[in-house]
Amino acid sequence: MVALEALRATLEEEPQSIRKKVELIHSFTLPHRSLMGLDAAILVETIEHIDPEKLYAVERVLFFDLAPPTVVVTTPNKEFNALLGVPRHRHRHPDHRFEWARPKFRSWATRLARPNNYEVEFEDVGGNHPLYGGATQMAKFQWVAGRRR
Repeated sequence: MVALEALRATLEEEPQSIRKKVELIHSFTLPHRSLMGLDAAILVETIEHIDPEKLYAVERVLFFDLAPPTVVVTTPNKEFNALLGVPRHRHRHPDHRFEWARPKFRSWATRLARPNNYEVEFEDVGGNHPLYGGATQMAKFQWVAGRRR
């Protein structure tokens, strides 16, 4: 909430022409009317800040209720932490609720894709170490036309 309040304060300093284009929404655990009909949803370094027991609610809103044609999700690659000197028992940031290795992230994304009519592709971001992959991992979901929703 502190970050959201700081963002609100920063936004108040902007001209009205800018402020009227921005709507701050606190949660993705309930479908928000203003988000219906989106062309894409991009969650950049977001999911790791969500309590694992609340992640299911975000998944449902994103892939079932909103169901934009394109969804992109990035999250830190836990395996890469070894190159950053992050101890195995810690996360990169104190607010991270979890950090996943590539197999766990791919399993999660694949589990969401098929039943929600998406295909998913994976990509390393921030390099591609031969053993540890990239610093960040990305899943690109694309809705499959012709499959029933």
